[in-house]
Amino acid sequence: MDKHTDKRNGSQCTCSDPELCVTAKQLKLVMSWSVNYSLSQLDSSAKEEALVAEDFIGVHKVTVSMEHFRVSCGMPASFQFKEYCPRVFAHLRREFGSSNVYSIDGRDGGGSCSEDFRAAWTVQLPAWDSDSRGHSSSRFLRSADGAFFAKTIERSEAGALKRMLSSYWNHVTDCQTDTLLPQLMALYRITMSGSKFYILFMRSVFNSGHPLIRKYDLKGSRVARRATTADTAGHAVPTLKDLDFIRAADCLNVGPEVKSAIMERLRRDVAFLERHNIMDYSLLVGVHEWADVSKEDRQTDCSDQLPSAEAQQFNRFLIKQHLPSNVAEPSPSSAGRPTRFYSIGMIDILTDYGLVKRAACACKRMRYPATGGVDNAFSTVPPGQYAKRFLSFADSCMQ
Repeated sequence: MDKHTDKRNGSQCTCSDPELCVTAKQLKLVMSWSVNYSLSQLDSSAKEEALVAEDFIGVHKVTVSMEHFRVSCGMPASFQFKEYCPRVFAHLRREFGSSNVYSIDGRDGGGSCSEDFRAAWTVQLPAWDSDSRGHSSSRFLRSADGAFFAKTIERSEAGALKRMLSSYWNHVTDCQTDTLLPQLMALYRITMSGSKFYILFMRSVFNSGHPLIRKYDLKGSRVARRATTADTAGHAVPTLKDLDFIRAADCLNVGPEVKSAIMERLRRDVAFLERHNIMDYSLLVGVHEWADVSKEDRQTDCSDQLPSAEAQQFNRFLIKQHLPSNVAEPSPSSAGRPTRFYSIGMIDILTDYGLVKRAACACKRMRYPATGGVDNAFSTVPPGQYAKRFLSFADSCMQ
């Protein structure tokens, strides 16, 4: 099919007829409608009873005709909305709790994640996030409040998630949400003008309310793991990679106690992914700066060192909770408060080591024969080898 560009917003889509192109704005409008419909029609009843096996294969599908509203609001004439496992994701949102209400020891202080989620996508239209777009065909939408992301995924990735969803639920509940895996909120399929979009919603790792000054996507491999000019051009905070981290001699100074807690979570999460034959995931790391730290303070304390036990406890809270939006409390002017802090979480957990990846691994072994052992290998390797190298590199990044 030919690609056509919508001159009103520069979006590209693929279809046989330019008049039927799905514009970027239409997709955002339908996504917002879908979230509102799901949480108003399905969410309240979905959480009442305990989950059963059928919930992990359940779907809800509705076809919507919007011809009457097309001119006034920009919605497509018709579309189909399909939600996968709605009761499971409603329970997951309840388990993850409100992004705005957490206690300092990591327990959910109340509130509803579903309420936050609904407001984030319906009060104001989301924005396409070019900073988060990788080499894949996936596109990212950021909610207006920055608390959530939506990612377009391939049909194979949606299938992988559905297959592992029951285990994911058990993992999340067994560890009482004390995990660095993505906090998944919903999985939809939207069909418009013959085009199907699989959309995965998740909580943002970087929702701190404080400036993000550096971010890294770390896999533990070194082949083709340096940010290129194309990766950095036009981005205020580009996504750097493993070799950039090594070249900058960067380090996450979290202290031995916090490092031990992080590595414990990572080992548990990585073991879960390895059991499901998953590889090619990343550790997403953000370095934030307190918004109201003075220029003099930044000049006199330019390291990431957390200077006190109280500061280390606060940093553990940030890492553990995927940065809820109340991280500014208590005041950064408190004694021992660090000028910088970190956010950390795992991303891209839906790549199965199947035939395609096995073939890619074989090709790369021939292309890079001199890379040698685990430490210097390319990214595409079997799940067991990937897990070992990933954990080793994560361990070396912290002190």
